[in-house]
Amino acid sequence: PRPLTRRGVSRGISASRNAFTTAAGSDATGAGNVISSPFATITKALSFATSGDSVFIDAGVFAETVVLSIGNLALIGMDANATVIDPPGSDTGITASNVSGLVIKNLGVISTNYGIYFDNVDLSTLSADSFSHSTVGGAHLIGGSDTNTVVSCDFLNNSTNGSGYALMITGNSNSIRNNRFLNNTAANIIVSAPAQKNTVDSNSMTYGTYGVWLNQTNAYNNTVTSNTILYSSQIGIPLDTTDSNVIRGNLIRNASVRG
Repeated sequence: PRPLTRRGVSRGISASRNAFTTAAGSDATGAGNVISSPFATITKALSFATSGDSVFIDAGVFAETVVLSIGNLALIGMDANATVIDPPGSDTGITASNVSGLVIKNLGVISTNYGIYFDNVDLSTLSADSFSHSTVGGAHLIGGSDTNTVVSCDFLNNSTNGSGYALMITGNSNSIRNNRFLNNTAANIIVSAPAQKNTVDSNSMTYGTYGVWLNQTNAYNNTVTSNTILYSSQIGIPLDTTDSNVIRGNLIRNASVRG
């Protein structure tokens, strides 16, 4: 896509159907289908979107909860530090259910209950996003959310209630790789029943109660490899009545209780 030239969200009607949004755009007068006439909100751009569309979001702070109700849709910001979703009242930043084929890239989500909440969402990708200062969890992939990829994202200062997590998955065959977890209060990653055949690979985790928590009996056949886990306040990789998992090549240092 062409780079954005002004602040806003925009939608294009073409073979590739693009939309453009900026904080300085207009939902009332913006056309949304060209960079020079963007919408002001992501929600407005999504109201025109259909399967196969892309919504491009320029720099700015967007005070809204983004609801993704159709599949095969791309939501792409300029940069996770520049394009920020900060919903009112600590609501959820991005939510989706019963869809597949989503791409969420280069977006920051801050000061939420849940940064992103996927319920039965499949074959989707979170890439180069940032989730920070959530009360409960940065990203929540539950309800049969299968075959998703979370890659090159930052999870910072999450679970501020002290009992949540940065990332939870309960589905199958998800790939969690090359992400950075820093200063999360509770668990960094929870792989919880009925999660199976998930891969947690090459992530860095500094601080938090746990690094990667494999939790409950039906969480099995998961692979945890080549992660760096530092300064856990309790355990680096706790195993809670789970079995048949592969845990290999992880570096765990300075855990307060045990590795």
